[in-house]
Amino acid sequence: YHHHAVLFLPLFTLQGMAPLLFSLASLLFPLLYYHVTAVPVQLYGINYNTRKGADWQPASLKCETYLEVKTDLTILSRITNRIRILSLTDCGQGELVLGIAKELGLQVWLGLWVSEDPNVFDMEVAALQDLLSRGWIDDTVLGISVGSESIYRKEVTIDESIALEDQVKQILVDAGRDDVLVSICDIAPTYQYNSQLVTAVDIVVVNSFPFWEAIDINGATDYLLEE
Repeated sequence: YHHHAVLFLPLFTLQGMAPLLFSLASLLFPLLYYHVTAVPVQLYGINYNTRKGADWQPASLKCETYLEVKTDLTILSRITNRIRILSLTDCGQGELVLGIAKELGLQVWLGLWVSEDPNVFDMEVAALQDLLSRGWIDDTVLGISVGSESIYRKEVTIDESIALEDQVKQILVDAGRDDVLVSICDIAPTYQYNSQLVTAVDIVVVNSFPFWEAIDINGATDYLLEE
């Protein structure tokens, strides 16, 4: 096992299946309009989501189009070469993001969403198996995370989460891709107080959102580093 830690800058995530996620293309359009050439920062990676609308809206309003996603990822490729998504099935983003990432030379950390409804994970697994059968899980894929804070939200127990991770690992073994890293994404204290979780994963992947933990902005950076 490779017990290192990975931290992606949160930008667009499925955190709590937030009802409103706005188009990155519209947010960053001024950068294109003014033809900015200087890149002020390079980031290790960025969380991304193809959502632009609420859960209850039809796909045409809820999900970004191929062109919108490609615009997003083209802009993001200027500041990072790694993208993380937290679901394969939501807005069909597994295939969509992975396909565009291959075109742009980006790498992707894939995610399988976990909730209290086991059917959600079953659909995620089916999407993963489809990508495997088509040979899409290649060097573009950095790894696969199982869930995102599903333990923290008490939607599954630690043992249940590890069992789901083991299921994904076995699928990869059966497909001859046991070299792909698999982890469980949760908050830092979940790992800190549950050593069996650290042992179970190939790499520690944590979320840290000082804002959601009501940390004042003046102390947010120190809090993040301490975590």
